[in-house]
This record gives sequence, C-alpha cells and structure tokens, in this order.
Amino acid sequence: MTQKSSDPDAADLSWRRPFEAHPVPEEDLWFLPGPAEDLDWDPRTPPLPRADRRRAFVPAAWRAAQGDLAAELAQVAALFGALEERLRRLGQG
Repeated sequence: MTQKSSDPDAADLSWRRPFEAHPVPEEDLWFLPGPAEDLDWDPRTPPLPRADRRRAFVPAAWRAAQGDLAAELAQVAALFGALEERLRRLGQG
C-alpha cells in the first residue's frame, strides 16, 4: 500500500497542470507540426481549393433580360394571382 505524504511540496510531479510555471518542452507537444522540410505540401496554403471569384451573374445583363421579358413576367404574375384566388375560394380541404 502506498502512503501519501501530507506535505504539499512532496506531491507527485509526473503529471502537469495546464497553467504550470514550468512549461512542457516543445518536443513533447505532439500537436505541433514537424519541420516544414518533412512535409510534401506547404503548411501555409489553405486546406481546400479556393472558391471561384467570378460573379454569379452580371447585374446589368440581368436587368436587360428582365426588361426584355417584362410583359411575359407580368402575365405570369397575373396568372399566379388568379390561381391563388381560385385556391383561396375553394376553402379548407
């Protein structure tokens, strides 16, 4: 049976607390990457490919197409309004 000492300075120092005054040597820090020459990729590069920086659509072209199709868009909007009104008159069910 192991006897524990009542002296706080005689505590077991085989483990370390996170905010201890004596830091852990860098060789023991398993989560740090090794030297850059051991890697086959540059550690400063982002992990995934970069997103496409082009615009998804050109606003001027969108406005021009919308202007060209204004009459058709208005007609479709009126048809949707009429459908919605008919469905509302049907009631629950």
